[in-house]
Amino acid sequence: MIEDKLYLSIANHLLSQAEQDKIKEKGLSEISHIDLYENQPTRENEEMAYSLPAVFIDFSDSQAEDDSVMRQETYTLFFHIESRKSGSSAMNSHNQTISLDNLRLMNLVRISLQKYVYEGGVSRLEYVGRRLDQKGNNVVVHILEFSITVNMRVICD
Repeated sequence: MIEDKLYLSIANHLLSQAEQDKIKEKGLSEISHIDLYENQPTRENEEMAYSLPAVFIDFSDSQAEDDSVMRQETYTLFFHIESRKSGSSAMNSHNQTISLDNLRLMNLVRISLQKYVYEGGVSRLEYVGRRLDQKGNNVVVHILEFSITVNMRVICD
């Protein structure tokens, strides 16, 4: 299944030493958890504990085009980047630092994903946009949207 391969490949890319070093160089906390998205921020009480920052990968339905030789499948992926929320809404240097660090981490993940290449340079993630989700009580979640088109050879019997 292509989603399995994509998930593992992207997770390995984000957790690679080179990508983690880029995060550390900026003085930010490394990504400590990557998983498939299952609405974790809104189910905090039911979830097993995981460390932050965390990235959850959400696959939407794919669209496929076939011809007799090649199959192209386009996926939309959502990356939920979950970070800790500042303790209060007060405008002070501590809260501003946490908010800016969350934005910096989101930006580094976006840049990393834009440089990601699947299967030897065949397919790249294309950045579509981002939004902020604040449904979780104690976390901030930046959601990055990407698309990727994967070409597969059709096997004929």
